[in-house]
Amino acid sequence: MSSTEEAGYVAIPQEEWATHPLLRRLKSGSDMDSDAAFFFTGTSETDTAALQLVVVQFRIPGREWEDAVSAVGAVFPGRKWATATAGWYRPDRAYISTEEYAATEYRALVPIRLNTTP
Repeated sequence: MSSTEEAGYVAIPQEEWATHPLLRRLKSGSDMDSDAAFFFTGTSETDTAALQLVVVQFRIPGREWEDAVSAVGAVFPGRKWATATAGWYRPDRAYISTEEYAATEYRALVPIRLNTTP
């Protein structure tokens, strides 16, 4: 368990984001998640503030979880019109194989007080 989880966060795997009340607002940086960028471009101050408290992490097979880079105010590849009010991207890892890249897992660490799922 990471120190972030111990500090009052719950880990939500990417497969569950679409049904999570907060995380379903995230969009992918591309239509196929190939650039490993996730962002929110809405104007709701409440959603923006809540999502900026989320930590997105990734794990290359056989390695530890790492925090994705926060990208508040970033313009993401493939979505030049989209400026993130909350966002993250996985740094490019040129030294990993195509298979490792494709098998990378993602999760969001949501503060327990913001996690409204059972």
